[in-house]
Amino acid sequence: MIVATVLSIILLLIIQFLLHKNTVGRFELKWEKILEFIKNIEILDLAKELLIIFIGAFIALYVTNYSENLDEKEKVIKLFNIASSEISTEYAQTQFFLEQYDAGSMEAEEVYYNINNYTGVLENLMDNDIVMVTLSAEGYARILNDLRILNDIYDRLMKLDSKNENVITYVKMMNSHCENLLFAMEIEEKYLNGQYSEKDIHTLYSDYISDKYIPIDETQIEKNNN
Repeated sequence: MIVATVLSIILLLIIQFLLHKNTVGRFELKWEKILEFIKNIEILDLAKELLIIFIGAFIALYVTNYSENLDEKEKVIKLFNIASSEISTEYAQTQFFLEQYDAGSMEAEEVYYNINNYTGVLENLMDNDIVMVTLSAEGYARILNDLRILNDIYDRLMKLDSKNENVITYVKMMNSHCENLLFAMEIEEKYLNGQYSEKDIHTLYSDYISDKYIPIDETQIEKNNN
């Protein structure tokens, strides 16, 4: 766009020069004629024309960039909705299995053989360059972190024996990180829609973490170690 503007200005100057030339006969490009042109050119009119070109170019560039950014955000929101449905399914699944286990309706071994990990869409989404620059920095980092932990927990679970006493513990951890992802994705969708600022997001995440997790008492840990 900038290159086109510069070329337009050069072309305008050439046209002005040719219009100014009033000599009959073979055209000769001489410094005398160029200097004469510069002396007699109507600076004010030329400045107006150049200003119009610059303004038009920058408005066109701004509108194009704004439109592209808006389209990118809309695409990310649509993909986020799909990924959110995927994570919601996994959250509901782990929640159901835990409730059935607590009620005595399912054994840990049954949970082990029925558990699944639905993160394919979100994994692909987080690897997308557009998503990286469209989401908030904190949101992107938190989603990526919880996603990797969730996948790691599932991989570790699948390496256990089906009768291992830690099966339910792993399922609980999967459930917790699915909850984190759903919260983060909801926040980011509102951020993309302009409802939250980066500062709002930081506050919301801080409140969420402090409400969900019990702070570690380092003094108590030291006492236990001693």
